[in-house]
Amino acid sequence: MKLLITILLMTFSAQTQAQTADQKILDYKDWGANKVAAHKVSGESACVARTVIKNKDTSLEIYMEANVQGGYVEPVVQIVSTDLPPALGAVANISGHKLPMTIVLKETKEVEKEVLEAGSSIPVLKKVEQQIFIGKFKDKREMIKLIRDKSNVKTSFYDATGVIGSETFSLRGSNRTVGAALKACL
Repeated sequence: MKLLITILLMTFSAQTQAQTADQKILDYKDWGANKVAAHKVSGESACVARTVIKNKDTSLEIYMEANVQGGYVEPVVQIVSTDLPPALGAVANISGHKLPMTIVLKETKEVEKEVLEAGSSIPVLKKVEQQIFIGKFKDKREMIKLIRDKSNVKTSFYDATGVIGSETFSLRGSNRTVGAALKACL
């Protein structure tokens, strides 16, 4: 009897772990889409299509948070970064279409990240501040359409003194990957 109960508990535990694990939807060119059990900033279950800038902890994401009633909420375009100083706003330029992003500092928290110290080849854990920049657009669907149709997006970040940084995100593979994420999650 104990053996049967142990087998049942192990089976239930394995099923529960499988349900909470991240699920890959598609990786294509510079983009990837996943259903994640816990988003790295929000900690919430979500469906995310993203591209990451090489050698940086900065990503452009189409983020759809899981709804408690099931399914996912309407997508939000956001930039997640630990490499940029706090900004007041941003302007995304997609092939001449300039779209202002209202920056909402949803969360700033300290996280541990592996970094290489100067002159060392061994990564060490270092505390950094994680920030999330959420792009608010008049028409989210238009922004997602531009991301799917164009080749890159250059985003300039500014504070009260002017431009403090910019990033260029590749959109290679975004059409297929964002399409797959939207189909799987909406």
